Parts: sequence; C-alpha cells; structure tokens
Amino acid sequence: MIYQRLLNHGFYLFIILLSSILLSGNTVLAVSQTVNPNASTEVIDNGITPPVDPENPPTDVDPNRPSKQPKGSLRLDFVSNLDFGRVRIGNHKEINAKAQFFKQGTDPRGSYVQLTDVRSESTGWTLMMEQKNQFKTADGQELSGAVLSFDHAWANASHKTEEIMPQVTRETLSLVPGESAIVAQAEKNKGWGVWTVEFGASQNNKDGQKSTLYPLIDSNNQPLINPEWNQPDFGNRAISLSIPDKTTILPKEYNTEIIWTIAKLP
Repeated sequence: MIYQRLLNHGFYLFIILLSSILLSGNTVLAVSQTVNPNASTEVIDNGITPPVDPENPPTDVDPNRPSKQPKGSLRLDFVSNLDFGRVRIGNHKEINAKAQFFKQGTDPRGSYVQLTDVRSESTGWTLMMEQKNQFKTADGQELSGAVLSFDHAWANASHKTEEIMPQVTRETLSLVPGESAIVAQAEKNKGWGVWTVEFGASQNNKDGQKSTLYPLIDSNNQPLINPEWNQPDFGNRAISLSIPDKTTILPKEYNTEIIWTIAKLP
C-alpha cells in the first residue's frame, strides 16, 4: 500500500509513484508459429513471453506483479513500474527511481522494457514512450516544472549480434508531457526475437555497461530495507526526476503515467 506519514521531528515526506501501461501499436494477432529470420536461429512463439532477466537473457524472472497478456507477433511483454519512494520535502532537486526487484533471488536491475518480434517478415519497429501528463496528486495539484529523465539505455538479447542489434537512443531522454520520445528502433531484418532495453545496469552485468545502481541508506548510514521485497533497497541513477526549487510540494502522493508504444515499420 502506498501511504504518507509524518516524521517525528516534523518533516513531511511525499511519495512519487510512476505507473506504466502497455500499448502495442499496429500489431498482428498472435498464432503459434516458427520464425527463422536469418536462416540460423529458430524462434517458437506461443503468444506469451514471460519477463526475462535483462542482463542474463533468456533466464526468466518474477517481478511479482500481475502480467498483462499482450497479443500480436509484435508486442510489448513487460515494462517496469517506477517508484521514487518517500522523499523529505526540501531535499527534492533531483530524485532517482528505485531499482527493479525480482523474486527468487535475482539481483536488482535497472528498470527495463521487454518486447517480442516474431513476425514471419521482420520489417523493423520503433519503440516509443510518452509521459501522459505532469505528476499530480489525486485532487489535481501538479508538480509544476518537474522533468522525468531516462539515461544509459542499452539493448540485450540471448541471440544478439551486431548484424541484428536495434539502435538505442543513447542520449538522455527528458520527457515533455504529451510528447512521444523514441527509445529504440530496429531496421528491416533487425530486432527480431525477444529483446530488453534496460535503463542503467547492475555492477555485475557482463556487457561492460556502466553501473548505475547504488544502495540506499538512512541518516545513520544503515541500509534501507525495501518493505515490499524485504531486502536492501537500491536506487538507479539512470532514471531521475528533477524538481525546480520554486515548485510547491505538498505532503501527498504524486503520480503520472507512461504510455509505451511498439509500432511496426512499413
């Protein structure tokens, strides 16, 4: 349960939670099929791809939340929810999102999106995200001027090669509410199969990506425990929320919504 509380010494905390939804664009209804895009790798599709470890595909992981049932031979399988946790009012210039956690002992990762392309003819695709509106409280009070940014994006797949790699936007994506931003693109005959795009990485990643995860500590330098996962909490420098000093912040919960779109190229 998301809640707010008052610290003993009188400072309020506010909570920011980002909920992500999936929107698959221009897809084809899924059927069981065998796809062999480059005459060397076979992909069998049953219409559902469970979440995989973005740093060790194709290992399945359990993010411990209900999974939507995406349809289509080009589809979005999973998108991380973003949680910025409880933040003391006054310390709000820049806030990092928490890491993505899993059950079954998998270490925390950066937040990520997972997609599947098992079309018989891979024409390419574009992955986009859009912040639907500014962060707001339940009664409509906005977090004026707040900017949500994503950085250190990289793509991964168990079958990745330079010849089929999608192109990922490497510069920082600072979202403007109501405007779409391109996250990744795959040209014809590229980006087929199951891919993840992770923002940031753990220090144990095998791809030489810069580590962006860090342990969260309290005022006594003791590890904070994530109450949902009952394990040490981690932040992720790759995803941040910047709030202007002049912005009025209330001791309430703020939310926004990200729309993710996967669209096929002609």
